[in-house]
Amino acid sequence: MTDEAPNSDKSAGRPTDYSDELATEICLRISNGRSVKSICTDKDMPSKTSIYEWLNLHSEFTDMYREAVSQRADYHFDEMLDIADMVEAESAEVAKARLQIDTRKWILSRMNPRKYGDNIQEDDGNNDNVQPVQVTVNVRDARKPDA
Repeated sequence: MTDEAPNSDKSAGRPTDYSDELATEICLRISNGRSVKSICTDKDMPSKTSIYEWLNLHSEFTDMYREAVSQRADYHFDEMLDIADMVEAESAEVAKARLQIDTRKWILSRMNPRKYGDNIQEDDGNNDNVQPVQVTVNVRDARKPDA
C-alpha cells in the first residue's frame, strides 16, 4: 500500500517547481509571439505568479526571458509585414489591418523603444551618453543619367 491519498495524481495540475526544461519551453513560447498571460492559460504551464517568482530566483531564466522578449518583438515586427502584405487594397479589411499594425507598432515601441521607438537612438554602450541618430537620404531621379 502506498502513502499517497486515493485518487491523487502527481502529474495533474499546473507545474509549480522550476525546471530548466519548463523555463526553456516558456521562453520558446514567448519568442513565438505569446505573452506570459497567454502562456499561463495553457494547462501544462505554471501560473503568472510562479513565472515572475522564478524570474527573481533564477538568473539563467531571467537571461533567457530577456532574450525571448526581444525575439517576441521581432516576431511581431514580422507579423506586421505579413498583415500588410495579405490585405486586399480595395477591401473592408484595410481598416482592420491598419488597426492591427498600429497596435503592434505601439506595443513594439513600448517593448523595445531603442529599436522600434519613434526616436531611434544610437547606443554607445554607456547609458549616460545616448545620442540621437541623424539619417541623411539622398534621392536621385532614376530617369536622369548619373552626372
